[in-house]
Amino acid sequence: MTAIYLLEPEQPGAAWAPFAGASTLAELRAGGWTIAERWARAFNLKAAKGTIAASMKGPRPLGALPVVAASTVRGPAWLADATFCPRLPMRASGSLPTPSAGSSRTSRIPRSAPCPAS
Repeated sequence: MTAIYLLEPEQPGAAWAPFAGASTLAELRAGGWTIAERWARAFNLKAAKGTIAASMKGPRPLGALPVVAASTVRGPAWLADATFCPRLPMRASGSLPTPSAGSSRTSRIPRSAPCPAS
């Protein structure tokens, strides 16, 4: 099974204030779903495996998406930009590389669309 991890920016910037630092961007809502839920749904997965966020330290709320170190991610896995989310439903374009089963390769998903306002 392929996993998906959300990449958080190292310095989210003023556009994400006051949310940055309080939670990962992947846990913010974009409409009715969180950004992580949208990415998981786009790849027909139950849930994202975790978020890669160097800036998040300390305890996390119960049930929150785990924060993992980039060095611990093993393929096959998709890496998605947490500052963007897919518009659903998504259709396969055939242009993205597909990780082969059992490989340690990871692929970066290009930015698809800005998250819609709720």
